[in-house]
Amino acid sequence: MTISAFCSLSLDPPLVLFCLNRNSSHRAALTHGNVCISILSEEQASLSSRFASKSEDRFAGLDLDPTPQGIPAPAGGLARLDCRVVSVAEGGDHDIVICAVEAATHADEKRPLVHCQGAYHGVHPLG
Repeated sequence: MTISAFCSLSLDPPLVLFCLNRNSSHRAALTHGNVCISILSEEQASLSSRFASKSEDRFAGLDLDPTPQGIPAPAGGLARLDCRVVSVAEGGDHDIVICAVEAATHADEKRPLVHCQGAYHGVHPLG
């Protein structure tokens, strides 16, 4: 799935959170206990759109880099966080999912993909 609300929560211990619509068909994934969060690079806008769609098999034909827990994860992103769900709280029509980061990787040479005001953008250096 594509998540639009994601942020860092704590450095010690390393925690992140994301919000998930309570009507989402992906809520069942929270019962697994482990999730993989891929932070996409600016070249991956089509991948973000693909995972935001209702397509049946979003992983078909993708280059995957599975987590140690066997969760399929797209390769080539800016960063990847292998996480364990530690808490789920209600927040209006969404669930606030808090995850402990158990492993992280990143690619220094890439820039993040940003979705703002209905469009994808890259983040470019000031100056």
